Amino acid sequence: MYIVFDENVPIKIPEALRLLDTACEYYEIHTIKELDMLGEKDIDLFPKLKQKATEKQKKCILITGDVNIFKRKPELQAFKNNKLIAFVLPPSYGNYPLWTRSVYILHLWKALTEIANKAKEKDIYKLPPYSRELSAKAILNYQRQSNH
Repeated sequence: MYIVFDENVPIKIPEALRLLDTACEYYEIHTIKELDMLGEKDIDLFPKLKQKATEKQKKCILITGDVNIFKRKPELQAFKNNKLIAFVLPPSYGNYPLWTRSVYILHLWKALTEIANKAKEKDIYKLPPYSRELSAKAILNYQRQSNH
């Protein structure tokens, strides 16, 4: 998997994940900033991310804090056209202290990679607010509830 964190996630978090998973060859972790795509409009960003993932022959996974990203039709269509997979952080994520934001991602990391591995292209997962009980099952249950 080609996993990309957007600018709404502090850069130290993806850096920490890379350090913790140095032996992992199954996925690569990147940030929008490292890819020199900071400030790109989503409709321009999505094809570039897809191209990078395709070059590596991997699924493209976007982890974003932009809760409005898929409320605009052009962005949603560009996302679907490029067959990405997205995890949308909860609206409250940006208000958490840095430590809590880090714990949130680290706590969910295994669940996120498991779900992403099984996800179909164009899948969008809205992540629930921070809780100690978060797990893959909790994410999928939250997803079912928010789609109704």
